[in-house]
Amino acid sequence: MAKLIGTFRDLPHKLHLSSGGQAKASDKQLKQFKEFFDLGELCKIGFPDNATTIAHDPQLNLLAIGTKTGEILIYGAPGHEFSACHKDACEIKQLLFLPEEGRLVSLTSDNRLHKWELNENTSGSHSNWRLEHAADLLAGPADGADGQTATTMGLIGGDRLCLGYASGSVRLVEVKDWKFAESATSGEAIDKGLTEEARSQLHGWGSVVSIEASPTTGKQIAIGFSSGTVAVLNSSDCSLHSVAPGAAELRCLSWQTDASAIYTGHSDGSYAVWRADEPAEASRLLKTADNPQTVYGPFPCLPVTHLVHRTAKLGSITVLAGGMAKNTHADRHTVTLLREQEHVCLDLCSPVVDLALLCSPGDGNTGQAGYDEPHTLLVLCESQLVALDLYGAQWPEFRLPYLSAVSATGAPITAARIYGAETAGTEQIRAALLAAASDSSSSGYSTRAWPINGGKTLVRPAAEESEKPPATEPAAANQEATTSAGGDSEAKQAIWDLLVTGHGDGSVAFWQIGQTGSGTSAALLYTLNTADVFSDAPAAEAAEPTDVGGFPPFRAVGQRWRRSEMVDDRFAVTVIDLASDCLLVGGAAGQATLWRLAAAGAAAAPVEVDVRTVNADIVSPGKDSPYAWEGQAPLRVREEPWQPPAGRLFEPASIISAFPPDRICSLTLDVGRGLAAVGTGFGLALIDTGANRCLTTHCTLAVASQTGAAAAPPATPAKGSGSAAAAPSHSSAGSSITKSLRQSFRRLKKLRGGKRQEYTVTTEEAAEAAAAAGPSTSAETQPEAASEEPAAGTPAEKKKEKKEKEKKEKEKKDKKDKKEKKEEKAEEKKEEKPEEKKEEKAEEAKTESKTAEAEPTESATPAAESAPEAAAAVPEKPKQQPLTTELASESPGRIRCLLIADAHLVAAGVSTPALFAGDRSGRVYAFQVSVTDTAAATGEAAAAAPSKQANLVKELHLRHGAPVVAMHVTGEQQQLLVTSEQQVKLFSLPSLRPRCKARILPAEAPAKLRACGLAQFRPAPGSSQQPLTGLAVEDSLGRLMVLGLPQLKILAQLDRNDAAFGSLAYQPAGAVNPLAVAVAGRSRVRLVHLSPAADGRYVAPAGLDLPDWARPVKAAPAQQASPAAAAVAASASPAESAEADTPAAVGAEQQQEPEAEAADRSHHQVAADITMDDIKEYAAAAPLPPTETIPETTDEKSEPAAVTVEAAAEEAQQEQEEKPAPAAVEVVVEPAAKEDAKIEEAPAVSPAEIKAAIVNDGQEAPDASAAAGDTVAAEQ
Repeated sequence: MAKLIGTFRDLPHKLHLSSGGQAKASDKQLKQFKEFFDLGELCKIGFPDNATTIAHDPQLNLLAIGTKTGEILIYGAPGHEFSACHKDACEIKQLLFLPEEGRLVSLTSDNRLHKWELNENTSGSHSNWRLEHAADLLAGPADGADGQTATTMGLIGGDRLCLGYASGSVRLVEVKDWKFAESATSGEAIDKGLTEEARSQLHGWGSVVSIEASPTTGKQIAIGFSSGTVAVLNSSDCSLHSVAPGAAELRCLSWQTDASAIYTGHSDGSYAVWRADEPAEASRLLKTADNPQTVYGPFPCLPVTHLVHRTAKLGSITVLAGGMAKNTHADRHTVTLLREQEHVCLDLCSPVVDLALLCSPGDGNTGQAGYDEPHTLLVLCESQLVALDLYGAQWPEFRLPYLSAVSATGAPITAARIYGAETAGTEQIRAALLAAASDSSSSGYSTRAWPINGGKTLVRPAAEESEKPPATEPAAANQEATTSAGGDSEAKQAIWDLLVTGHGDGSVAFWQIGQTGSGTSAALLYTLNTADVFSDAPAAEAAEPTDVGGFPPFRAVGQRWRRSEMVDDRFAVTVIDLASDCLLVGGAAGQATLWRLAAAGAAAAPVEVDVRTVNADIVSPGKDSPYAWEGQAPLRVREEPWQPPAGRLFEPASIISAFPPDRICSLTLDVGRGLAAVGTGFGLALIDTGANRCLTTHCTLAVASQTGAAAAPPATPAKGSGSAAAAPSHSSAGSSITKSLRQSFRRLKKLRGGKRQEYTVTTEEAAEAAAAAGPSTSAETQPEAASEEPAAGTPAEKKKEKKEKEKKEKEKKDKKDKKEKKEEKAEEKKEEKPEEKKEEKAEEAKTESKTAEAEPTESATPAAESAPEAAAAVPEKPKQQPLTTELASESPGRIRCLLIADAHLVAAGVSTPALFAGDRSGRVYAFQVSVTDTAAATGEAAAAAPSKQANLVKELHLRHGAPVVAMHVTGEQQQLLVTSEQQVKLFSLPSLRPRCKARILPAEAPAKLRACGLAQFRPAPGSSQQPLTGLAVEDSLGRLMVLGLPQLKILAQLDRNDAAFGSLAYQPAGAVNPLAVAVAGRSRVRLVHLSPAADGRYVAPAGLDLPDWARPVKAAPAQQASPAAAAVAASASPAESAEADTPAAVGAEQQQEPEAEAADRSHHQVAADITMDDIKEYAAAAPLPPTETIPETTDEKSEPAAVTVEAAAEEAQQEQEEKPAPAAVEVVVEPAAKEDAKIEEAPAVSPAEIKAAIVNDGQEAPDASAAAGDTVAAEQ
């Protein structure tokens, strides 16, 4: 009966709304759609935040970087990338490659060693290899008690690790066995083996700060202690070889190639060279080749944090990080290169984290000729990676194919948008960007190929011709744009994506990504600074000299950025929209700047540009306003004409200044219609960009008063016919049945003649009435949020409701008329009385009121008579409600999304420009934009007639009240697709009736939809399928889904079970083979691909060419038989098992052992190995494989000697009598057992063992006794 009630209860809803919900497509459809979708993370573009270490494998030519969040990034040739992350997300202190093995070791802050290895993907031979966690080893207590915190490590010969601790101890780790070796030592142990002369010259030991093995043979290890002492140990047993008595605190060390010298860097800015091949015989002390050298002395200097020394045929190279003079250059981040007479000081914009000097693997790394031949220097900074070509003249920089910071000014990324190669409306800007980039490109980069080229491509990348999409208008326009840019033939055919990023200092950067062969690099095309049009912009920082003739010889390398202390948060870019030749940028202080491409040839000479400002007062400012802004001050626009710099690509067209100056949270731009809309936490504004004027504003502060404290969407009530508050959870079987049936049929009648009352639509007349009522009555005239329960459907109830509404409207009109009459009378009195008399009467009223307070009995009557006149003369000021940024961020009326499109908003078949706006309370506002023909008017009328007008026509309230995420106008039938944080819903236009909806969020986990994008999905090349339009949706759990239109069924889904993607920004609606981008750090973005045609240009499936010994083929393990089958096989052939157990080196006497004794010994051994768990597994085995029947046999030799306890035997016999023994016992023979094995007898188990097992198992005794009975029966 309950099911019947539920069916009728949901029947009207099912008839009114087509099936959507969480329904997925059929398996056949999913296979058909598989070639359309390939959901997943494509790549990461940019530089990771908080990099900590760098490592290089010279044999496989791979580069690895670790971060503070536990992320490991491995790079080879462009397009070959592997990544993984520690489970605990702990900081990575150091990374070391195991040469030519495809493995690396990480030392983390939780005092653990982790071993990682690159393995082939089991999902397919053409899938990208995976970086998998192989093992971990606890180096000491997690809290590092007693100084047992691992500080550094070094590799010895590829098979052992040397681990240093804060206490000064040193331990060795066997890499293959992954355990600690017995060899260990410490500073105190070394001190005991020194002579008195050597001890007198040492300055203590301290913690271990650096470890490095000798590069040639690895027979010696240099251990650097914080006190300055360096101990050279023998790697075989950690015995002492020699000691270097350093005086200053040690920071780093490095061996010379031939192991003849050790270079050490100290905290006082000096470095020393120790002769490691000539220790003193008695004291074992090393001597310095020369006095310690301070490069930038003699004044106190910063410490030398990193030091690398390598030899080459052209001269040895020494690289130092730090060491600058404290009094002059303490704020500089430098790396010094010294080679013979050459001296260069590299000036960087962020602190140096680590260094790596890449050498040719055929020379110094194998000990040939004693040369390293370094060819590339990698400098890892906190915000970027710098690579220098040491073979080129003056050591030029490399263009990075990956790890290039996606930041042109150093400010963090605050907004990002991606425009694919086939995005319509971006062709003109693409051509201008390529032309600007080719003009500004410098020739200071190295011409040598990128030196890191490890890995192999598993699938040959598709050629550019095959990647070239079919002839569509956007693609053809894109190729024409590249042709006009003046590139070569390769550039004309190149396909690339445009990434636009906004930053915290107001700058907007344009990046070229996804070009074939470029990997995940981001080439900077142009940088626009939107803060230049404001007078509050910080002054330009003075350019630092790149080359100074004096000392130190500075040379600026890497990206040069503005200092963070000069950035104003109000300039931060929040939203970006690009269309045709225009760019609209929203800021954090209510500013939205519109930029247009400069005219051809305008970039040659600077000209003055008059910037026009459009004031959009969403909340009217002033003393008469009921609101007062108490937040940040608005930005001031330059009063004088602005002069853009030479070489500009964009010039400002207008500046939209919204009041209150809250952050712009949404905007949209339509260049064809000349419209732009911006939304804030207090409302929206529609701007005519052609006339530079505000068409309309709409304040949403009244939504907060209507919804109360409903900042969050209300909880969805349970399904049922009654209201959410009054509906019981369990209806009774009597009255509720008839009631629910009646209501169900009433709903069916309503559906025939009217619309479903689950939403509310406000027409243009109601909107005008609400506007005429004023702010005080706007909350009353606006429709309330619709409830789950529709209105009663009987005609009598409808008539009653109409009468009640008419009465209320009449009462409201009467009140308004009375108020208007009173106001008119007050104005007439004010006009008749002059101002002087008003002031005199007001003063008299004040004096009379004071005297009335002093003498209430005497002057009560005149004070009462003059009170109305005084009140009319001096009106009281209304109290102003304060507005803040916090209030705007939590306001239900916060505009979340905006859409300008042609829609059938008023009548079917009549398409007009419309603006749709969705807010945080689940409301959708529809504005109709009417365009007047000014060409027909003449003279003054033509100048005065406005060209465009906008009016609020309809207002839609979603029943669940969830914030609106996005809106799209789709289909030829004009349907409005609304995506909220809870569901996706499709409405028909102009009636705004719901047609279909999809609830795609899991009920068991709290989640919400964060972003969505409407795109056209093209199948894989060579397919005959037609393109498919779908809606890509992402939720807070990290899941990606694609919904088909118009049924809103899930066609593809990717479950990540985390929020790794962040909030995605999709391409504009209608994009082909879409991509999505998410901000992943200060200078890093993450790309997500939704279609198979989107990949191939960024990351190709890659693997490694490993030697056979690196990944030995493991023999397939034999299938283990069950314990019962093993016992049966062992007892079936005791002679064979005895021969197998007999060693090959036994004597003649043991080989002539009687077979009976051997059989008895093996039999007892098997019986003793059987446990109670084995018996239970045998008894509960299901399903059973083919069995063999064994007849009853008796063997005196097989009787175990354990049957000596009479009590146990009697109990076993009693149990056997109660349960008759079967004629035969079925014993399972596993497939792993030999097929030709002759089973003669079952294994014997003593009753005493069975009894002991039953007593030990406790509650499981009944099951075990049944199995034991079968065994005893076979034994007898």
